[in-house]
Amino acid sequence: MSAVAWLDWTDEAFARAETEHKPVLLAVGVTWCQSCADMDRTSYAGATASAVINQRFVPIRVDAGRRPDINERYNLGGWPTTMFLTPSGEVLSGCTYVEPDRLLILLQQVADAFATRRAEVEAQAQAAARRREAERA
Repeated sequence: MSAVAWLDWTDEAFARAETEHKPVLLAVGVTWCQSCADMDRTSYAGATASAVINQRFVPIRVDAGRRPDINERYNLGGWPTTMFLTPSGEVLSGCTYVEPDRLLILLQQVADAFATRRAEVEAQAQAAARRREAERA
């Protein structure tokens, strides 16, 4: 089982990310998804990965079946979907299943970029969100 201190999708979780100046790690999946279980058993279970997640991110887990609205907004075409978000919910980066070694690299890259270039990273995320909205219009 994962050693990550997962939170539910709540306003309080995002407020915590803002207060603590941390990005959000969003894991979207479903209970019957074998790849989701595999990621829990491998990628999230490692002591190093779980420590980095718990220290440098606000980790949020969402069951797509219970929150189809969040699944629709963030799903990358399958489960698990692994998203890195700003405290306001804008997408920084994302992927689906992530191998343990690759997850550590992604965690470090996202956390370091957010810590050292937060304003720039958030501006890029907001610009990308505006482009997506314009494409839908």
